[in-house]
Amino acid sequence: MNKTLSRIAAMLSALSIAAAPSFAQENTAPAPDVPVVGTLEDGTVTINTTSLCKEVIGYEDITPVEIHIKDGKVTAVNALANKETPRFFAAAKTLLDQYVGKSVKEASTLKVDAVSGATYSSDALIKNVQAGLTYAIENTSVAKSAKKSSTYILAGVCIAALLAGFFISKQSSRKKKEASA
Repeated sequence: MNKTLSRIAAMLSALSIAAAPSFAQENTAPAPDVPVVGTLEDGTVTINTTSLCKEVIGYEDITPVEIHIKDGKVTAVNALANKETPRFFAAAKTLLDQYVGKSVKEASTLKVDAVSGATYSSDALIKNVQAGLTYAIENTSVAKSAKKSSTYILAGVCIAALLAGFFISKQSSRKKKEASA
């Protein structure tokens, strides 16, 4: 009887040790609070969605991204460390290239399809990018700089039109003077 109890106790210990990692995976701690916005030496603004999208889950866990923005355009979107299945995640992260080269506003409204076979990871990546770009528009100067440059262009066009009107009216008044003389 004692041998049987010892064997049962040993089996229960082995099972509890084997089950511990799976419980740890299911009860993952919340993502650490990582700064959402950063700035690189060259002026590129970075948006990190690790703490911004704690509730956005792919197939296994969160799928944060880091978005690089310079001069109002998305210059890179990089997938950050995650627990997704590498084979499927590699396929899913190819969709991130679709955002590169677009203005922040254009990229934030871009309709991107999930990658077949990696739908959960794809959907999570898309939600992370959209949330990051929306955050950039609402909380940084990246969208303001794009608005500012279009305002300068509009002001330049208005000034050019005023000057052209002024010179045309000067020409017209000279011709009237010459005609009356």
